[in-house]
Amino acid sequence: MENQRVGIGILPTGEQEKELQESLNPLAENFDFDSWAKMVKRQMNKSLQSPFSHYLSK
Repeated sequence: MENQRVGIGILPTGEQEKELQESLNPLAENFDFDSWAKMVKRQMNKSLQSPFSHYLSK
């Protein structure tokens, strides 16, 4: 079965999808979600303190 074009992206075949999932599993297991969440929170706070923050609340 060939890849099917959808919009801009290409859907992987079943075998390609399985390989992709297996290659990403170690990344997910070792990902530091707490540090990521702290970074996002810091960035949100910076954004809300900017002079243009009133546009974000609309």
